[in-house]
Amino acid sequence: HAAGAAALLLDYAASWRPEGVKALLLGTTRNTSPYPTSPSDAWGTGGMDLAAAFSSRASTAEGTIASSGRPFAFVRSGSLAAGKRATLCWNREALSAGDGAPETFRAAADLDLFVYEEVDDSARGSSTAALDTVEQVKLSSSSTFPILKIRLQEGFPAGQSEVRWAVATEATTASKVVTPPTLRCAFTSVPALVRGGGEFDATVTVTNDGELPATYPEVTLELPEGFAVVSGANPRTVVTIPAVGDQRTVTWRVRAPGEVPPGASVLRATAVTVSFGETFTAEEGSAEVTVDHSAPEGFLSVEGGRAAVNSPSVDLLVIAFDDLPPLEGLRLRNAGDGWGAWQPFAFALPWTLAAGEGTRTVEAQVRDAAGNESPVFSDAVLLDLTAPSGSVVVNGGAPYAMPWEDLAATGAWGDSEGGSGVAEARHRWNGGPWSEPAEETAGPLPLSRPAAEGPVLLEVEFRDGAGNASAPAADGIHLVEAAPPLLNAVKSWSGTLDEGGDVDAFLVGLLPLDVLTVKAKVKPAARKGEVLPVLDLFHGAGIPMVAGRWPAGARKPGIAGFEATLPGDHWLVLRAGGADAAAGAAVVLSVKVKRLKDRAKAKGTAEPLDGVAEIAVEGVTGSVLSGRISGPAAGEATLTGPDGVEGTLPLEAKG
Repeated sequence: HAAGAAALLLDYAASWRPEGVKALLLGTTRNTSPYPTSPSDAWGTGGMDLAAAFSSRASTAEGTIASSGRPFAFVRSGSLAAGKRATLCWNREALSAGDGAPETFRAAADLDLFVYEEVDDSARGSSTAALDTVEQVKLSSSSTFPILKIRLQEGFPAGQSEVRWAVATEATTASKVVTPPTLRCAFTSVPALVRGGGEFDATVTVTNDGELPATYPEVTLELPEGFAVVSGANPRTVVTIPAVGDQRTVTWRVRAPGEVPPGASVLRATAVTVSFGETFTAEEGSAEVTVDHSAPEGFLSVEGGRAAVNSPSVDLLVIAFDDLPPLEGLRLRNAGDGWGAWQPFAFALPWTLAAGEGTRTVEAQVRDAAGNESPVFSDAVLLDLTAPSGSVVVNGGAPYAMPWEDLAATGAWGDSEGGSGVAEARHRWNGGPWSEPAEETAGPLPLSRPAAEGPVLLEVEFRDGAGNASAPAADGIHLVEAAPPLLNAVKSWSGTLDEGGDVDAFLVGLLPLDVLTVKAKVKPAARKGEVLPVLDLFHGAGIPMVAGRWPAGARKPGIAGFEATLPGDHWLVLRAGGADAAAGAAVVLSVKVKRLKDRAKAKGTAEPLDGVAEIAVEGVTGSVLSGRISGPAAGEATLTGPDGVEGTLPLEAKG
């Protein structure tokens, strides 16, 4: 009895839906003795076999097809041998009669049953009759992984929006409702920027999020106007995508248009698969691509723009601009060489110039993210590895310098041919600290005056435009002391002129018409050496009076009968001359100052005149100079000046 069989199955925890019990019982009928032949159980008729139904109870699966969803559903069953059955059952919908028994029924929805092998999507049979609410498929061949498809045909009857269904098979393992192939496309590799007319790879990944395989999906790349596929079939068929999370990847080579309106262009990708008799379209993927027609621009600076360097190791500064940043690459080369490899863009980086000396040019090129390459830009620098050289003399080679004289160096200095040229010079005295560099090197180099007196050593270092420093050029000079001894109070002096160009100086106070005579006796330090005394005389105002000897053409050295023309202190400078002057000598000086003998004694009174001390004698006015009183020539008066010192005053004869 069918009701009893259903009750027994429900008692063993079979499906609670009547459709499920019905499908299970109809799918497990058997024709056994005494009815071994017709009727045929291929249509679900025959004796109920509760043992078989109980064994296959787990194969029952149930579900609902609604107007709001897909018109089909899929069930994965346990393996079935050829000839085994899969059964689909559903019921007509009855209209409610309130408390009474239903008397009105809607027309039955038309459901069909299909069986496929999951591995290769091949059909194993179908049942598409429109006679009743049962469909049963007897498998034409075995199926390891049977997939049952329940499909609604021709829509729902009027007034009906869903239908409950149940399937059962002769498998002894559980069946499960599974989701169909669910595809989505996504661009996994496409540049955001491409250069106009440039080529790029567009890679699309197709993912199956369903529980059933997507059989040989066809993937299509949709391109904006002007873009073209260079390589790769479009559309492209890929191998079956098995199940949840499995993917396939497709890559096309695409060429961007040479001209395109401003803004981003959108690439789209979609996929379609026909699996288990149904067509499934993937969720569309898209990617924006901006075509960049503008190449970057820039400039290059070697070692901060210096004109010359003294080492091939330099620092480069690369400044570049692009309408659509970022800048992606940089490559460099020495002019005439091949390009280096593209490297990530950097504003500053080290570089090695070509070997040797001379003008060296570095070239650079930058590339933006779209692949546009800039024009080649460059910078040149003189590579100068040779230091300058030179020689100097102080004050034109003078043996000494007076305290009031400025010091300057002259000589010959320069750089090698093709070099960067002497750019600056600095100096020092006696190994002391260097001066600040002087940038003007075309003429005499002004020198600072050291605090030291006597013999001093000058060193000058020259630097060229590349920074190469010369070996120091040296020269010596004797700096005459600022306060030498006074010889007026003594008649002779003895001393030595040390070797190496020693110089001695003395002060002698003279008035106009005074006559100075200086005799010098020398004893050379070198045996039988030739040393001659050289005497120079200067007025305290820096005026040269005697150079070497007096008179200038005298045969003997010394000063004989020099008549002073200016009042005040005179500087007497003694040095050695002759073939053995550098060896030095012992010296004895005899000094005599002859003054006028005829004197007129008078007393006067000092009076200021325009702020200068004056003295008046018998109507003649004289000025106070060096403690002496002098006035117009034509006689002389001995006077006492305002400081109490007696002096003489030449007088003009009066009536």
